[in-house]
Amino acid sequence: MDKRKIILIGGGGHAKACIDVISTNPNLNILGYLDRIKTLNDSYEIDYLGPDADAYEYIGKAEFLITIGHLGDSSIRRNIYQDLKSKNAKFATVFATNAIFSKKSTVGEGTIIMHSVILQADTQIGNNCIINDRVLIEHDSFIGNQCHISTGAIINGGVNIGNDVFIGSGSIIRNGISIGDNCKIGMGAVVTKNVNNGETVFGNPAKIKL
Repeated sequence: MDKRKIILIGGGGHAKACIDVISTNPNLNILGYLDRIKTLNDSYEIDYLGPDADAYEYIGKAEFLITIGHLGDSSIRRNIYQDLKSKNAKFATVFATNAIFSKKSTVGEGTIIMHSVILQADTQIGNNCIINDRVLIEHDSFIGNQCHISTGAIINGGVNIGNDVFIGSGSIIRNGISIGDNCKIGMGAVVTKNVNNGETVFGNPAKIKL
């Protein structure tokens, strides 16, 4: 069986974490990475392929995975994704081998499900997302596109999260909560009320940052 060929876009800290996830899957093969400059040291044994603009040369030859992090601003990830999609590029969907996910869950293209994530029944994850280590997403929850759910966050049942949302490490989202587009949830926040488009909330219970 031929391995799926993947090219990474981005060579920073998040790329290192993604490489670690991909390395656990014997069916995936990283052809190399694209970035403004060579950033990964030789110990990673991954070829530097050139700047991001060279991605066009690899359309049809491999799947892409955007390995640039999203710490509250998803615009770089979104712009790269939309540009390459407009040219018919294909994006990989990557699962850590120790992730646990229901057969009733769905995950969009370009999304990475990292170590020890749990996706329960009827969860839906959008495109171009980062679901980081040890995240729990409970049943019937929906997460939009370009979201970053950070380490150890808990998304309880029936939660609806919009596009371009950042959720900090250790956050807890109460069941049935709705979070709009372009929101930021601070590290360790406990969200007990709906969050409107563009709002940033922190604390326990979470309150709007003015």
